Amino acid sequence: MIALLFAASIGLSAAATARLPVSRGATATDVVIPIRLESADGVSAIDFSFDYDATVARATGVFRTTYSQSYTLSSNLATPGRVSLSLSAGLPLVGSGEVAWIVFRLQAAAGQSALAWFSCSLNGGTLPCTTQNGTLTIATADSIVRVPDDAGSGPATTLTVPISATNVNGVESADLWLTYNAAVLTATNVEKTPLTQDMTMNFNPLPGEVRISLFTTGAPLSGSGDLATVTFTVTGPLGDATPLNLTRGQLNEGSPSTLLDDGLFRVCDAADGDGDGLSACAGDCNNANPQIRPGLAEICDALDNDCDGFTDNAPLPGNSAALTGTRVGVAARLAWPAFARATGYDALRGSLSTLRATGSFASATLACLADDAPATTLDDAPLPAAADGFWYLVRGVNCGGAGSWDDAAGSGQAGPRGPGIAASPNACP
Repeated sequence: MIALLFAASIGLSAAATARLPVSRGATATDVVIPIRLESADGVSAIDFSFDYDATVARATGVFRTTYSQSYTLSSNLATPGRVSLSLSAGLPLVGSGEVAWIVFRLQAAAGQSALAWFSCSLNGGTLPCTTQNGTLTIATADSIVRVPDDAGSGPATTLTVPISATNVNGVESADLWLTYNAAVLTATNVEKTPLTQDMTMNFNPLPGEVRISLFTTGAPLSGSGDLATVTFTVTGPLGDATPLNLTRGQLNEGSPSTLLDDGLFRVCDAADGDGDGLSACAGDCNNANPQIRPGLAEICDALDNDCDGFTDNAPLPGNSAALTGTRVGVAARLAWPAFARATGYDALRGSLSTLRATGSFASATLACLADDAPATTLDDAPLPAAADGFWYLVRGVNCGGAGSWDDAAGSGQAGPRGPGIAASPNACP
């Protein structure tokens, strides 16, 4: 009897379920997607991956929650349409809760994305994990309730964060729930605004959450603006961050309809440490290097110059039609001016007679003469015999990729060259 009961108890406690939610948001807003882990007793290491439609939304950040604060978080958003994260080295979890928050930027005009599990591993695979998929839908509503996504302040400081709404015409009541990582922020006060000054307000700050109720028996609201402001004390260390997740933003108990635009807070340095005109709190992702800040052009220097989260994703090189050729002994000497943003060059030789006869660059491409070569001159030697001569093309390359074999728009080019050249076995790699 004792042995059977013990075995049954072990079987029930050894499984956990990872759930993704059904969420909605408006175009060009931010939505926090929580991953909830149920029956998580004993979980001490988490590895998750799930897929989404990158044409509908873009994952911009992964964050710990109050429940997972003791864990070390690592994440990978480099593959469009895939979120991967690991939580490790934390105290074993007890009960159930949200273990990660993923912030998505909704970028399509309309559409829906499945949030589909790719993998779920707990304690290195020693605990079974069941999963439940979710969805993320771009919708429309009468009003958008939002918090800012650029809030920031230093450790041990205080700041005020507004909760605002559009189109509150006729609104007589509002229920606002805001969640955040309690290890990063502590809500200390909530105040009304000029728009809601004549309303009655109640609020209930809890660890990691503040709930606000506003109502009036007098004149309803009109227009748009801030409904309430929440004062926080910063309790997290420099470099930490937490989403500001609106879990409820109901007006008049559902009419007008609402969608929620979530926010983000970062514990950051308010001083401009590198003299580039921006502080970390103002968006500088590296406050110790003046070559890194939002608004700078990305160049090939192994740095994320524009703070977009990607290194050396520089714009493709420009091009130039000023390619010249001269005969030097047995060689054809090619020369061209430097292309904008290019760090190297590819060069092709092709057959004029074949191109004239077939109209196909796939057939007429004979050889790749240079592959990522840094010079702006090239000797094609010894020049092979040809009854009808050769054509040459040069394109620029850089860390962002290869430029075009085609001339600039409006040049009078009869048709695209790139697809044909790419189909040739003699094309440059």
